Amino acid sequence: MAQVSLSRKKELMEPDEVEVFLKKGVERVLEYKSQVIVGLIVFFAGVILASGLYYHMKNKTVNASVALGKIVSQSEGDGVPELPFAEVASKYKAFFDTYSGTRSVQFAGLRYANRCFQEGNFDEAIPLYDKALKNFSNSRSLATIIRLNLAYVYLAKKEYEKAKTHFEQVLEAQGSLVKEEALFNLGCIHDVLGEQAKRDERFREIAALEKGSIYADLVKEKSRG
Repeated sequence: MAQVSLSRKKELMEPDEVEVFLKKGVERVLEYKSQVIVGLIVFFAGVILASGLYYHMKNKTVNASVALGKIVSQSEGDGVPELPFAEVASKYKAFFDTYSGTRSVQFAGLRYANRCFQEGNFDEAIPLYDKALKNFSNSRSLATIIRLNLAYVYLAKKEYEKAKTHFEQVLEAQGSLVKEEALFNLGCIHDVLGEQAKRDERFREIAALEKGSIYADLVKEKSRG
């Protein structure tokens, strides 16, 4: 049996006050009948509107999740022929217009950024990744991966200073699982820029890591070069 709250017990113990309150309420309704009726109409209209908006947004959120899943399955699913980039871009842009304001749009933006990156459409990928960084700033691990992708985009564009900045920010992420990867790429960038001392410093950092580095052989090769 559910317990009766203290406030409810108090109400049951003091029926007279309740009766007085109700009596005064009835008298007030009779005195201001028209005003109360109008107020009730406005109040319930507001409730209905709010309920409608809540239902609409809830329904929109569910539909957005389903629609995004459909796009992903059509373009990224196992055994699914890869759609032309133009067709994928059209699907995502229509999705953004239809489901704006939902959380699914943020995930869709990140997926579309990745596809733009894969297609070599770097100038379109960059603002999408920048926006994703803001959207997922509360997720440290995801933000680190997004920043890593940005670094690779700038590296592909041969904008080495910007790439270096993002790789360095990846290094600063606490507990970063991609620290080794960032160090290696920074070493390569320093090598391209003719900064051999900095390159060697980055490679020494890789060698000092507790676990054996998957980049060990590449580091040796780069160091000999």
